[in-house]
Amino acid sequence: MLSRDGVRFVVRPEKIRMLTEGDQADPDMTVEQGTVEEVVYVGMSTRYVVRLDRGEQLVAVRQNMDAPGDAQRFQGRPVRLA
Repeated sequence: MLSRDGVRFVVRPEKIRMLTEGDQADPDMTVEQGTVEEVVYVGMSTRYVVRLDRGEQLVAVRQNMDAPGDAQRFQGRPVRLA
């Protein structure tokens, strides 16, 4: 759950886009900065636990489309979540 401007809302992990250097978000998306704290391979998807710069923690889920083990390159790296 996040709180922004007095409004609290829940973000579904599978709806979060992880943006890395060079990726652009759509103009109507909200973007949050953070650091990947944990990468968990869960079969057909990978779960990324991200600590936002504002202190909250979000979980993003991505379908495994990369080669096995490629997801680990995100561990400890800054990302933007849209």
